[in-house]
Amino acid sequence: MIKFPVFLFAGRDEVRRDLLVFHDPNEQYKAKSLLPFLGKPLVQWVIDVLEESEYVDKIYILGLDESDADLRGNLEFIPVRSKGTLYSKYKAGLKYLRSKNIHPDNIIITFSDIPGMTLEGFNQFMEVLQDRRGYDFVLGVVPADIIEDAIPNSERAVARIGKHNLVQGDVLFLSPRAIDKGEEVIKSFSNIRKKRSFKQILKFIGKRPRSWSKILKIFMKTATLQDAVIGFERAFSCKADVVLLDDPGIGMDMDLPGDYEKLEKYVKKIKKIV
Repeated sequence: MIKFPVFLFAGRDEVRRDLLVFHDPNEQYKAKSLLPFLGKPLVQWVIDVLEESEYVDKIYILGLDESDADLRGNLEFIPVRSKGTLYSKYKAGLKYLRSKNIHPDNIIITFSDIPGMTLEGFNQFMEVLQDRRGYDFVLGVVPADIIEDAIPNSERAVARIGKHNLVQGDVLFLSPRAIDKGEEVIKSFSNIRKKRSFKQILKFIGKRPRSWSKILKIFMKTATLQDAVIGFERAFSCKADVVLLDDPGIGMDMDLPGDYEKLEKYVKKIKKIV
């Protein structure tokens, strides 16, 4: 069994978003990850799942200092600028590991605002990765209907690929090579992700002619999920894959106004909290 280091992103956005402004008007909390959520900081819910997984080597927190909160777990805090770009944090995290003479083949990336993620859902992703050594990028995605059935009016951005309506999950798998070489791609995808637009993603990939045949199939609604993967691989000269997951919590982050209440209701239900 292969264990992986996990980068858990818990810092703040460069601009405070509406959700945090509403739930923390007095700016008591450094980041959304520290908002109280059903009796503990939001990020602790994610840490607790990662701690239980046998596939996790160690959890590295990016964006918080140890003094910011009393978080429990086998944690190591990587010093990064809390309001830096996502890519700058990837680079800082990788540089930190190398300074400790840690050279993983791949790194798991996840985020602090998915308190509904379950151990079963996370392990479903991790089990697939056991056969993905040598890959540069693997993304977990969740069928939109699974999220909507569990969390009505979820308002997630949906990508239509063949017979699938998919929501990007907040778990992914990156190689150090992808971080070293993929600055343009990572920065672009980070900016596009904030816009919650799948069409913008296709336009970005479509700038690379090698991907056009597969991108056209997506626009024509005849593509398979494998067509999308091949198009991505051709565009960026990498080895990639997508994993279908059935955990609504992995596809439901706390980003839009109203997400806090929706996730609070959902987590109370699955954790049987009265």
